[in-house]
Amino acid sequence: MKEEGYRAKMDLHGKAISEIEKKLKNTIEGTVTKTIKEAEVEKSRFFKASENVLDLSGKINGYMEKFDQIKNEMSENSKKFETYQE
Repeated sequence: MKEEGYRAKMDLHGKAISEIEKKLKNTIEGTVTKTIKEAEVEKSRFFKASENVLDLSGKINGYMEKFDQIKNEMSENSKKFETYQE
C-alpha cells in the first residue's frame, strides 16, 4: 500500500511538473515571438533611416559638386576679367 501511495503522489507530482513546464514553454515562446517581432520592426526602421541617410548624402554630394562647379566658373570669370582689364 505504501508503494501505491508513493506512486500516486509521484503521478500527481509528475502532472504538476508537466503543467508548469507547459506554462513555462508557452511563456518563453510568447516572449521570444514578441521579441522577434519587435526586432523586425526595429530592423525595418533602421533600414528606412539608412536609406534616408544615403539619399541625403547623395543630395549633399550633388550640391557640393554644383558648388565646386560654380566656384570654378567664378574663378575662370575672374581670370577673364583680369585679362580683359589688362
